[in-house]
Amino acid sequence: MEVDTLLENKQITRLVAQIDIQFSNSMVEALFRRMKHSHLYNHPLTSLDDLNKKLDSYIEESNHKIPLQALKGATPAELFFGHWSEDHQDRLRLQHRQSIRNRIQTNRLTICGACSS
Repeated sequence: MEVDTLLENKQITRLVAQIDIQFSNSMVEALFRRMKHSHLYNHPLTSLDDLNKKLDSYIEESNHKIPLQALKGATPAELFFGHWSEDHQDRLRLQHRQSIRNRIQTNRLTICGACSS
């Protein structure tokens, strides 16, 4: 059945996020969107076992290896297990500032044709 038919027959109800619904699942939706685009859409799935391995790999990577800006540079596991602190955030900020300085310095060493005339 088409969505419109389901709506007309009152088999489903259309709800608008943040208007009709008081909670948000946007964090989970973001996780699934990243999973689909980075691990599922670009790689052929040969079996259910292959799918499960890709999903396990993605969950492991997402929880333990990928720092998130929303968590101030921590991975979900670091934050959950209490392994992230103000000291970690301070070191990350210092590294970020140093990286900016390094990029500027490197870019100034390279002179392109437009800049040299």
